[in-house]
This record gives sequence, structure tokens and C-alpha cells, in this order.
Amino acid sequence: MTKKVVTLGEMLLRLSTRTGQRFSQADAFQVHIGGAEANVAINLARWGYHTALATIVPDHPIGQLAVDHLERHQVDTAFVEQKGTRLGTYYLESGNHIKQPKVVYDRAFSSFATEHLEHDDHTLLAGADLLHVTGITLALSSQWIDRVVQLLKYAKEKQVKVSLDMNYRASLWSIEEARLAFEKVLPYIDYCSAGQLDAPAFFGVSDDTDDYFTAMKRSYPNIELFYSTKRDVISASHHKLHGQIWQDGAVAQSKQYDIYPIVDRVGAGDAFTAGVIHGLLSNATLDYTVQFATLNAVLKHSIEGDISLIERQEIEQLLANQSGGISR
Repeated sequence: MTKKVVTLGEMLLRLSTRTGQRFSQADAFQVHIGGAEANVAINLARWGYHTALATIVPDHPIGQLAVDHLERHQVDTAFVEQKGTRLGTYYLESGNHIKQPKVVYDRAFSSFATEHLEHDDHTLLAGADLLHVTGITLALSSQWIDRVVQLLKYAKEKQVKVSLDMNYRASLWSIEEARLAFEKVLPYIDYCSAGQLDAPAFFGVSDDTDDYFTAMKRSYPNIELFYSTKRDVISASHHKLHGQIWQDGAVAQSKQYDIYPIVDRVGAGDAFTAGVIHGLLSNATLDYTVQFATLNAVLKHSIEGDISLIERQEIEQLLANQSGGISR
């Protein structure tokens, strides 16, 4: 039976300058549709999962553009509500070599931020195997914090697994605001994307703690598994990346990849998350899961736009070609 994943979050319109252009030079922008939760849903849908995104987009042609984007990639749009007048937008000035990329958000008063989701919890999670949410949604308003907590409580009642990508964005809220929100959410989480920087910020772990995953687990014993990537930034065009997954005191790590040149890094974290969820839902080994998820994230850097377009078979073939292959 096909596993079902429900995600909840805002869709965004991305307007990017051409490579080598500053905002002050731009006479045109490249248009992409994205959003962390939508990116995860699309990736998993392309691998054969039944995925659905619960979101709110405006009731006009730009909102329909977002809906069409989901349908083009086989994501169930039954929980997409069209109302309001604004699709959240952000502008991206591309980075290159030592020049870092620059992001300007224009998402205040979007349909998702100002309207209320009318679908009830029972309808949203009917038949779901996993619910995926992110800290980005929590950052938008106190009303969304309350709505997400309500949905998580219902998920626990119905024994639906919950994945959280903390995805802290300093441009959206302060660490103190985020900590208060995460304290409400973390007691209901099964799988959590959190790393070394999140441990002191949101779990009360000392900065000098080596085994920070175990320390985070002590704060929230309900969390079964932590996953994260470690990224070394050489320049805007050159990164090194590896992934890690912690469960029951053991850490599985991927090989480290040298990524150069980078075409587009937006959505790489979502590609990693999708790979982890795939491994969990297919009962794969932790080693396979972290290698699969990391390679999907690495390959995303070679693709323009917010979503990974790498097929599952492509990743598995690349893994098989690596020395000895990876056992599921």
C-alpha cells in the first residue's frame, strides 16, 4: 500500500536575478515556485508516495500558478484553499565565488499568514502515515503556532508520525520567540531535523557538549530520531556537505561531498528531509537512509529552482556505483 505524507506550510513565489547580476542591475527576474513543505511533498510524490500539501494561496492567477505547480508534480491539492489576495514572495540575488547570495522577503500579509485553514484535523490526516511541518510556519504568527499544536496533538491521538524541520530563520523571528514556540511543539515530534547550532539555542544544551544529539534526546525523550546536514562553505560556489542521522545513541554519517560549482542551493535541505522521510517510510537502514538523503541534497545543488528533480532510481544507481554499494 502506498504510504501517505501530509505537509503543512506556505508556498512562495521566488524572483531571482540572473547569475552575476545585482538587484540594482536586474531588468528581469527568473520565476520559481517554492516553499519548504511543498518542496518535500513534491520530492516524495515524484518517488511514488501519496503526498498532500495543506496551504492557503490567493484566489487569482498567481495563486493558481502555485496550485498548477503542485499538480504538475502529482501532489494532492485537495487541502489547498484559495482565498485572500497575496502569495508570499522573496527576491534572491545570486551569489558567486566570494560574493554571498542575498535574500529579501516580501511575505507580510500573505494569504497564508492572514487567513485561516478551514479543513479540520480529521480530514487533513485521514489515512496519513506521516505529517511534516517546519519552524517556518510557526514563525508566521501566534495563530499558526496554535493551529500546528492542535494538529500535532490530533496526530498523536491517531498514531500518525510527525516530522519537524526546525529550519530557524533569523529574518523571520528571534531565537527567544522561536524557543517559546518550539517548547510547545517538540513534545509531539517523532523525527526532528536539528543539529549542533539548534542544540544550545532550543534544547538548552551546553555549547561545549560533544554528544549533542543524546543531550537533545534527554530534553525530549519522545523524539525517536534526529537528522541534520553539516555544510562547510568555501565560497558561494563551493561547499562541502555531509549528512548525519542519530537514533538510539548511534550516529550514521554519509560520505562528505565536494560540491562545485553550485547551480542553486535553495531547497537542498528540503531534498535531504525528503530523503530521510523516504528511508523511514520504507524501513531502510539508517546507513542507507543517510547516504540516500545526502546524495539527493547534493544533487539538488545542480538543479535550478526550488525542487529536486532527481528520480529515486537515479540516486540508488549512483549509490550502487559507490564502493560496495549501500545496503537497505
